[in-house]
Amino acid sequence: MEKVSSQAFDLVILDVNMPRMDGFSFLRALRRGAPDMAGLPVLVVTTEASEQDVVDAREAGANFYLVKPVSEADLLRHAAILTGLPQ
Repeated sequence: MEKVSSQAFDLVILDVNMPRMDGFSFLRALRRGAPDMAGLPVLVVTTEASEQDVVDAREAGANFYLVKPVSEADLLRHAAILTGLPQ
């Protein structure tokens, strides 16, 4: 959260399982943050594959949810979609 608050990013790639704060809590805090952070695209890439995890991520503000393993091509394609870069 400190990094996102202190510099500009085009995209956040987030896992649900993280130390100190889980991905859902991070995402909710990000969406409640400054207006420029509230609209920051977030791609969740995680091993958590339950339907409830997907629902929780969407409700917290995720733009896309991918379940590992994720190919480099899929990761790059989704990142391009979220950042508006050509695919």
